[in-house]
This record gives sequence, C-alpha cells and structure tokens, in this order.
Amino acid sequence: MTALHHAHAGGPGRVALPGVDHLLHNADHPHTLAPPVLDALRRFARH
Repeated sequence: MTALHHAHAGGPGRVALPGVDHLLHNADHPHTLAPPVLDALRRFARH
C-alpha cells in the first residue's frame, strides 16, 4: 500500500483488504476468496 501511495497509483476504488494474501485468500480458507474480497466485490457490483 505504501508503494502504491508513493507511485500515486491509489486512484478511486482502491480498497485495503486486511488479512488477504496476494491470491485474495486468507489462511483459514486457502481455496476460496476471503470474506473481505467478497465484500469489496459486492460493493463494486452495486455501483
């Protein structure tokens, strides 16, 4: 996130996803999308 900020690449719509790895999973469920990812996708789809 810091590198994106320094590169001015944040742009609109960037969402921090805590506890999510680079494959959009979390440690508890490595083969499904993490709940924060699903929440962000739902918010994106509504707009």
